[in-house]
Amino acid sequence: MTIAVFVIVFLIVLAIFYQKTVLLNKKLVIHEQELKHLNEMKDKLFSVIGHDLKTPIARIPVMLDLIEEGETTPEETKMLLDSMREHSKVSVETLDKLLFWGKSLVRGISMNTVKFQPKKYIRGAIDLKRISLQEKNITITDHVPAELYVYADATHFDFIIRNLVVNAIKYTHMNGEVDISADSEARAGYTVFAVKDNGTGITQEQMAKLFEPAVSIPGTANEQGSGIG
Repeated sequence: MTIAVFVIVFLIVLAIFYQKTVLLNKKLVIHEQELKHLNEMKDKLFSVIGHDLKTPIARIPVMLDLIEEGETTPEETKMLLDSMREHSKVSVETLDKLLFWGKSLVRGISMNTVKFQPKKYIRGAIDLKRISLQEKNITITDHVPAELYVYADATHFDFIIRNLVVNAIKYTHMNGEVDISADSEARAGYTVFAVKDNGTGITQEQMAKLFEPAVSIPGTANEQGSGIG
């Protein structure tokens, strides 16, 4: 009886230790996956800084040198200035994404809801990619009424609508079309914004990775992205 009790107690203690070991191993695996994910994000961050941010900025001094030498025609000078403006906007946009992403990772997502007109942010998103629209001869139509007001986080709206417009242009073929609309009747108490293009579309497999950071697919003109939008 004593031996039997001892064996039972020993088995119970062994089972408890085994469960704790299994639980600890699971936590270690999860922790290892988190560390791997953070390392991947860090590598992607440096890649974005080293390529997506550096490349457009590095081209600006070269263009300025060409203009300063005075060997360009007025048309070429205008083209170079337009190109510099585009590169500057791309750099600011990329930096804005990096700062937004970094802040959300460190502090989490915070909301500051105000009443505003979405039209001006939509126009700003279109103006940001004016040269890309011209290069691909894409027609973009904004159907959002100027008198429309919404109550939301203006910074988030600007960030989201800009990325949707950029992606619509990126994945639309030459001579394509992009439509931006707002529907205040689809859902009671809400305004639903839509950015629609007639480009490549998105597969179910790609859709499953839609909100994974640092996942990017080249555009129709082989445009490269960071995947952090």
